[in-house]
Amino acid sequence: MVTSRKMPGALSNRVFGQWWTWAKEQNGDLVVALTPHEDFGLGAEKEIVDAALEAVKASVLGKLRGFYRIKTLAPNVSRVTMVAQGALGGNFTKQAMAWAVKNSLGMVKLLQDNLTSEQDALVARCLTLEKGAEGSNVMAAVGTNTAAQARAMKGSWVELKSTSPFVSMSMAYTEPEGNESSIALGKAMATLDCSARDAFAYQFVVCGREKTRISGEEGDLARFIFKEHAKHDFEWASVKKMLFPLTNREFLGRYLSFKEPTGDLVLVFEALPDSTKVDYGANLKVVRGKIISVMRFGPFNDDTQCEVTLVSHLDAGGFLPERVVVAKIPEALSGVSEMRELFQRDDAIDGAKRGELAAIINTSKQPYLPDENKLIKKVGARFASLPAFEKLDSPDHFVHMSSALKEGSSSAILRASTIVDAPIAEVAAWEMAKMSRENQKEHVAFGGLDRNLKKINDHQNIYHVVYDLSIPTFLPRQWVTMVVWKWAAGKEELTVVADSVEHDAFSERKEYLRASGADMFKYKQEVDMGEIPQTKVTWTLQMDLGGRIPKWVQDRQVVDFLMYLSAMRKCFDRSADIDAASNLRLVAMIESHDDPYTEKEEEILRTGVSHISMFEGLKGKELKMASPSTKAKVAYQEGNSFAFGPAGDSKAKLCNVSTKEAKVIGGALASCIAANLTAPAAVDEWILRYPAMGELEREYVWFRPMMDTIAQRLLESVGWGLKMRLYMGAGLSTIDLLSDLYMIYFYSTTSQQGTALSLAVMVGLCLLLQLLAVWMLNHKGPRRVVLKEMLIVLSGMKPGIDAKRVADGNEKAEHAAVDPDVELTCTKAFELLCESIPGTLLQLTALFKYMRENDGDYSKKALGSIIVSACTTGFTAATISFDFDVSPQRRRDDPTFYGYIPDSAGRRTAIFLCMIMNGALLLLLRSVSTALLAMVNGR
Repeated sequence: MVTSRKMPGALSNRVFGQWWTWAKEQNGDLVVALTPHEDFGLGAEKEIVDAALEAVKASVLGKLRGFYRIKTLAPNVSRVTMVAQGALGGNFTKQAMAWAVKNSLGMVKLLQDNLTSEQDALVARCLTLEKGAEGSNVMAAVGTNTAAQARAMKGSWVELKSTSPFVSMSMAYTEPEGNESSIALGKAMATLDCSARDAFAYQFVVCGREKTRISGEEGDLARFIFKEHAKHDFEWASVKKMLFPLTNREFLGRYLSFKEPTGDLVLVFEALPDSTKVDYGANLKVVRGKIISVMRFGPFNDDTQCEVTLVSHLDAGGFLPERVVVAKIPEALSGVSEMRELFQRDDAIDGAKRGELAAIINTSKQPYLPDENKLIKKVGARFASLPAFEKLDSPDHFVHMSSALKEGSSSAILRASTIVDAPIAEVAAWEMAKMSRENQKEHVAFGGLDRNLKKINDHQNIYHVVYDLSIPTFLPRQWVTMVVWKWAAGKEELTVVADSVEHDAFSERKEYLRASGADMFKYKQEVDMGEIPQTKVTWTLQMDLGGRIPKWVQDRQVVDFLMYLSAMRKCFDRSADIDAASNLRLVAMIESHDDPYTEKEEEILRTGVSHISMFEGLKGKELKMASPSTKAKVAYQEGNSFAFGPAGDSKAKLCNVSTKEAKVIGGALASCIAANLTAPAAVDEWILRYPAMGELEREYVWFRPMMDTIAQRLLESVGWGLKMRLYMGAGLSTIDLLSDLYMIYFYSTTSQQGTALSLAVMVGLCLLLQLLAVWMLNHKGPRRVVLKEMLIVLSGMKPGIDAKRVADGNEKAEHAAVDPDVELTCTKAFELLCESIPGTLLQLTALFKYMRENDGDYSKKALGSIIVSACTTGFTAATISFDFDVSPQRRRDDPTFYGYIPDSAGRRTAIFLCMIMNGALLLLLRSVSTALLAMVNGR
């Protein structure tokens, strides 16, 4: 075989000619060997290699010897070992050789990625199995264990925050006593838009490529089938990575699948005995966890949909805090959410239901009760004879917003209007389909907690909704409204009104505060734009949130609330079609135009041409354009001025993002990078700020890893943001150490030997703990590595070196116990506990003593050292808290604890600065108080 490999940089490409052969050993292992072609001295092969060298210009002949050993560990699981020796020709640096070795060994990964599965055959086999004796035994065991555990639960079932608004999750948890393990029961239920067979097939193939990809992205250390009893019955292993300092968890179980007589498909996962051992091909330190779960798929709606229910019994092995268990249960039940997203047909289902509602609005004759007519007149009168409206700044220039305050009312009346490119019935159906999947997603994104609809008849509904105001100490608000729609005469205008009512189905709850309000939608038919119908929508509303909420709090969300009309407009937006038709009409008019121009028109044309020649006589400045094929120039003339405005955030959906909005979104990544320590945290903030990016992440699995890599490269190449913050922290730590060393010398020469000795002990203790941490984190590595790390500590450069490793994006070394960012945090924590905080207190005590003995005189050097220690403490404490909170991984694993810092670059920066000042001032305040109390006690 002859291959040509491209080399990096200016190096010449290499050509390899090799003989390949294979053999099967007595123990069943397969061995594949390769050697350079000239070892056999055959001329025909030499001619082939020479021809390859000629075809690939400037190539150099390389040599490669090696062999692969493939050992079977379990069905569909093999260990591949490759040993290779290469001669690339010429002299190479160590880095270049490392690149070549890494690329050669990449073949092992290629072999792994190209393994095939027997998915379809396995599923077909399982679906022919009825529930037999074996299935009954396993089901009985699972049911007995789960039922017994449920009875033993001291707590009650509580609802969990689900990863999807369409998946309900709940949990029951037992607080461990003594040496007991942390045990919990979890349950998830959802409706899937696919047949029960398709959902069953996806879940059954546990080592398929999709499942393996997801497992790798979640950081799992192992996932494979190690024993197969039958096509429908096998044993499976998985190793989950836990957050430091928790030990990784191993889960071993037996998968059994069968078909119920009712047609339901069932998957059972039963934990294996503790005596079961698995060879992972490496020494993994793990704690055995246990999961017993049952997943049932029930078909309905002619098997176009199915109901899936997962009940899981989780024994994590050892003690875990309840908040960790609460964070892990949704992850254990996430398989239901994954299937929901994989098979969802939200757009098609929403479209069908809106079509049915639009048909009812268009064609059916509706008899109205007196109470319904009374409600329409009541709401209409409420919004009649209003005072002059004040215009509001709208983010969407197609949506006009305004507000007015009616005499005697404490809440403002809001109004928004726009033109929608659709018929009246379709637009009204979009808004009145309160329980559509699209509306439910928007409801959750806007802070919704609950949402229900009770249909009274075709034109009346009772709508119940609960929103979290996202304001600390404020209760969520609950609305119950009656919604009625009615056509005006001639069906050219449709009115939809809503007003607060009391209803037995939705009573008041103590955890919510009842709010009230009324709103009115008016849909009026406008002149069509070509073949595209036009509907003018006017939305008028007034809300009373209840309780004592400051006016500025209510006004803050007015514009965001009215942007609901912008979402409606963009859903039906056909601007591209309208503009295309308008352009065609304009082209046709230009081509057919032959009328003479008036004198005024001629003058306007001459003035326009003169503007072009104006730039030729002025000194201009080239502008950088988005398109490389476009050139632009700006020139300034006396009496003229140019103004530029700042760009704002874009909240548009992916399908409606314009070119301008795309530039705003792309430009915002830089500010996110500047406000975060790591690339994943910056990308996480960026995606949370812009819904369109969230849609991209959900649709394409490669999007976030790609953006993480781009952000990391930017962090490595620029001096602001991450590097500036890391090096500033490292610089403060180093300056603090140097200032402490100087103060030791100062105190020892000014008859304050006791203070000097105490400060020296603090510095020494800090270095000793850092040396101990270095040994604990790196003792599995070579001795020279441990010695090198210890010398870095003794040199006082440990903070700077750790900061550089994090800034360069270095990953955890094979011998290291933790990632570089965790090691940096440990170093900072030791400095705080042993040096900065006690050093500040000690030096303040010495300063006050010195001032008392010298009639108020003080040492500027001592004061400077105290300020440096306080600033270092404030900066370090703020950095640790900030970086841990914005970590995407920690926010996913424990959302109830992390997440208090907002997802906005400007607000994050402000909070970070406030945290620095708060930490520094708090340390100074407490240290001054303690030092003064110590002096008083001394007297």
